[in-house]
Amino acid sequence: MRRSLAPSKREHSNTASAHSVSNPTSSASLHVPALPAKRRRLFTSPLLPKNVSTATENHARHQEDNGGDLDALNKVEPGSCYSVVYRKKQQKKHKTWDADGILVVHTRSALLQNMEGKVYDRAVKKDLSRHLLESAIRLGKCGLPSAPLAEGSMITIGNREVEVGSLLAWSDYTSGQCYIESQGEPVLNPTKGFKKFKALSGNIACSSTVAKIASPRHNPYASNALVMPRPVTEDGGQVKECPRYKLSLASWVTYRRTAQIIDVVVDPVISSHLRPHQREGVVFLYECVMQMRDFNGAGAILADEMGLGKTVQTIAVIWTLLKQTSIAGSPPPVKRALIVCPATLVENWKNEFRKWLGDERIRVFAVDEKSQIADFIVSRLYQVLVIGYEKMRALQDEIAKANFDIAVYDEGHRLKNSQIRTAQVMKQLQTSRRILLSGTPMQNDLSEFFSIIDFVNPGVLGTFNTFKKVFQDPIMKSRDRSCTPEEYDLGQKRSKELSRLTHMFILRRTSEVNARYLPPKSEFVLFCRPTALQLSMYRHILGSPDVKTCIHDAGKDMSNILEFSTMLKKLLNAPQLVTNERVADFPILAPEVLNDVRQDAQFSGKMSVLASLLRSIRETTQEKVLIVSNWTQTLDLIETLCTQRAYGLLRLDGKTPVAKRQKYVDQFNTSNAYFVFLLSSKAGGVGLNLTGASRLILYDIDWNPSICQQAMARIWRDGQSRDVKIYRLLSTGTIEEKIYQRQLTKISLSDALIDDKETGMNAFTSQELKDLFTLDENTECLTHDLLGCSCQKGMISSTTTTFTEKFSELKCWEHLSSGMVERLQEVDPVITRALSQEPALRKPLSYIFHKATVRGGSLTST
Repeated sequence: MRRSLAPSKREHSNTASAHSVSNPTSSASLHVPALPAKRRRLFTSPLLPKNVSTATENHARHQEDNGGDLDALNKVEPGSCYSVVYRKKQQKKHKTWDADGILVVHTRSALLQNMEGKVYDRAVKKDLSRHLLESAIRLGKCGLPSAPLAEGSMITIGNREVEVGSLLAWSDYTSGQCYIESQGEPVLNPTKGFKKFKALSGNIACSSTVAKIASPRHNPYASNALVMPRPVTEDGGQVKECPRYKLSLASWVTYRRTAQIIDVVVDPVISSHLRPHQREGVVFLYECVMQMRDFNGAGAILADEMGLGKTVQTIAVIWTLLKQTSIAGSPPPVKRALIVCPATLVENWKNEFRKWLGDERIRVFAVDEKSQIADFIVSRLYQVLVIGYEKMRALQDEIAKANFDIAVYDEGHRLKNSQIRTAQVMKQLQTSRRILLSGTPMQNDLSEFFSIIDFVNPGVLGTFNTFKKVFQDPIMKSRDRSCTPEEYDLGQKRSKELSRLTHMFILRRTSEVNARYLPPKSEFVLFCRPTALQLSMYRHILGSPDVKTCIHDAGKDMSNILEFSTMLKKLLNAPQLVTNERVADFPILAPEVLNDVRQDAQFSGKMSVLASLLRSIRETTQEKVLIVSNWTQTLDLIETLCTQRAYGLLRLDGKTPVAKRQKYVDQFNTSNAYFVFLLSSKAGGVGLNLTGASRLILYDIDWNPSICQQAMARIWRDGQSRDVKIYRLLSTGTIEEKIYQRQLTKISLSDALIDDKETGMNAFTSQELKDLFTLDENTECLTHDLLGCSCQKGMISSTTTTFTEKFSELKCWEHLSSGMVERLQEVDPVITRALSQEPALRKPLSYIFHKATVRGGSLTST
């Protein structure tokens, strides 16, 4: 039985139980419990461990362990929980139940909840402890009739009649397991079988009675062979002659009891090149889409960090499903595969198929401006279609006619919002086998996380209302600073349970597993002081009535927060980017000053640091540089700077024609004519392979940490031969540093659920908004001050513990001031040379965080 988190919506007949409640005020001795054969079993969660006792067993165990004393039970658990069925009070002769529910008895209250966690009614007795409350329920107090809280008991809470079922373990309630109930299996698209060959003449046909023994397509006993798991019986055992499959794939419906099982072996052409974590990923994806894992669905999320080879793992699975099946004589489960990706990556996917399999094995149809989808539909040459998200929206009706058996969604976090048209179009595609690829599945909040999961495996976490009440609300409440110990404990348990459930179909490995295969990587966070002009303009914006009103209203209008934060970030990139903005009579620079600003990088602290870094890299190395920004206006200024200094460059942004994007990437990777590649994070920050550069400069910061993570993964990936240096530029004491701090809390939430790390993004409070729009001018690095570490000039803050927990990742980084020339020379001579050539650079470059990753692991120093 597979796993599900969906609430029951069926009514329950209660012919026998109706007799037992004809007199609701009768004593317990006259109570006739419902006949088990006539009443629906209340809760049979397939997610409960084998050793979990339910119903009478659980109740008897508590009575035996505690001698029937509820005082002892109260010392062990903070409450008790019962599965129930309930209905509104009725005068009908033949009554029916409305739905399943949960009765939760706390210290001084009893709550009736539906299977989505919504509280319907409650009984409260302020001065009673929990065991006295249960006694009061038995004695008919608190508005409840006289009845024992045993299975089959009848009580009344508010305006609803309740029949008590099993006594559930308190841990089932705190983890959310008691809201779980099994669902039906998803229906996969049928796979048409092939007609058996019939000989034209009986004399020609082979008359041998010896049955032909089927053999695998590839040798499962060969060295380094990658063999997929065999189908399993209902008791979980592997079989050779399978009497009955646990799986329900349509291609296996017509099997016989003596069906011969053969091994599915990944083509050695691919498997011989796979690394251990990639082999594990191929097996994981195969098990998910073939429904060999214990959850209710046929989808998977491969959430490996960027650069771990999600593409080759997917190609290996698709090629295997297209050519092989576990059942001798049956057709492969997949005849056609669909790959949906950003438009920038369409050609890259086609090239990857050619790289690993060659054109002679598989034909891939890439949809571009010139190609016609009808050519794919009528052709038998192509088995794989690659199309961009935008093109998919325009051609959804034609795509539906192609009858795909599996769909892959690259950079699938684009589907995080189920309300946008792109997500709705993808969901309409009738393909149950779905693989979603994303290095950053958790981006902003849990509702987006649910949307992605529900897209891949519809209904596996129930409805959104169930998910919100059972998981999202308790988890987010536990991360609030003002939460109670009980709320914190409940949120932690629900978080662990959600992590356990989603790990059945989500596989995530971090870039650490690639450290043994890739060159060393050094990451730097460079804190740059704004110039005097930037500080003056920054103070003017913060002092405007509009910003003050925004802070006073505690961010009720999030559009205002976005507008003002964007304006400040543009100002920190370069003053000229906001000279046309008008906020509270924002002064426009005089024409002569404006002209100087446009021509001189020294008016921007970050731009001056960037100029010095480029000069130092150019003069001391033979390496290339990738520069990433969120705004094309910023790229315009950087392009002007590079042109003035005669740096050969290429540029890719939203205006670059799709047909030319891969061409630019290939030119940069192979030609020595280009020193700089300018990249828009929104247009090309995902999926591109720019290993021709070994140094990356992330010029600005985004609210969403995944944007930055994706951009930084463009160069440290397979194919990179040089040591990699990554620089992040942040303006000291400004909103950029505050956003960086907030990014760390978002990453910690992702870690807790996806990476299973115990390390929290909430809405802005009034105090957080005030802090966000505050300028800290007298600091070398505000983040380092808040850490409260003892190195160098770290200042101990009154909130040291809180901030240390939030920024725990930075404890693994080395903290350096710009004056530590000898140490900087060791970690990166380029920075040292930039400082020595331009001593004035020490003023804008105030502080540095550094972390090095070497082959086989991380090298850190604090």
